[in-house]
Amino acid sequence: MIIKTASGNITINKKSAYGKWLMGWISEGGFTGTQTLTVSWDRAITLKPSGCSWYSLGALMVSEQRYGKGCEDKE
Repeated sequence: MIIKTASGNITINKKSAYGKWLMGWISEGGFTGTQTLTVSWDRAITLKPSGCSWYSLGALMVSEQRYGKGCEDKE
């Protein structure tokens, strides 16, 4: 599967953990720059609780990203 990101197109296996996480991330409008994806994926690996799907974790992490941006805007 080919996914468009801010850094260009990437090919993923949509059945892999990263592919599922990335689809959740993108579905919720997460920023897709290379550095953001790299750091966020590294963090996802350490955060994932049992019982949470990779897709859901990607989506949840975007909401966290938005919350952080909202806090920065208020400062």
